[in-house]
Amino acid sequence: MLLKLSKNPVVVRGNLTYSPLTTLKHVEQLDDWDDSREGELRMESTESKRPNDGKVAFSKSKEALCGIDHAWEVISDVDNDPKYYEGLNSINNVSRNGNVIEREVVVGFLKHDGRQTVTLTPKKSVEVMMTKGPMTGTRVTSLTRLDDSRTKIEVRWDVELRVPRFVQGMVERQVVKGTGEALNRIVKESEMAADRGRTKRALGEGSS
Repeated sequence: MLLKLSKNPVVVRGNLTYSPLTTLKHVEQLDDWDDSREGELRMESTESKRPNDGKVAFSKSKEALCGIDHAWEVISDVDNDPKYYEGLNSINNVSRNGNVIEREVVVGFLKHDGRQTVTLTPKKSVEVMMTKGPMTGTRVTSLTRLDDSRTKIEVRWDVELRVPRFVQGMVERQVVKGTGEALNRIVKESEMAADRGRTKRALGEGSS
């Protein structure tokens, strides 16, 4: 496989940074990625011979024009996760103890079985810990109040791919792209929830 070698990290696009050993194929396909100024990506090359081979860590964030209550209403409804993440095919909740949910999932186009532990921290974050499946690690969706009508929504991944090396690059790209798309859907749903709330209050005031 043709490789591009560099002694120093290479900043390929914006704040998208690769480790020293990166395939030319990866570099050529970066324009297909849906990264924004708010997002940042740091990942280990799938061609690396080092022990942390296959690890992916990145975050993306976006501002929603809604209060934190409406954003929390959306991200805490974790049974709706497949609505936002296309790679999450189905969910089967096994148990719930307070704010901790154990669930079985089917993920990816190959329909892999997986196991996840979801921890809800009210109006702050939703942590999905993946303990079984094609990747293990965490995906954390967190909220930051900017003001009464603006909330920053951030999705941060820190996972290890447990798939054959020759498809790791493809899986990485799909995770990054899918996260950007999911974040857009979450923001849109949060803003729609805020609009419904304003309409409801307006109707209530009009009838009083």
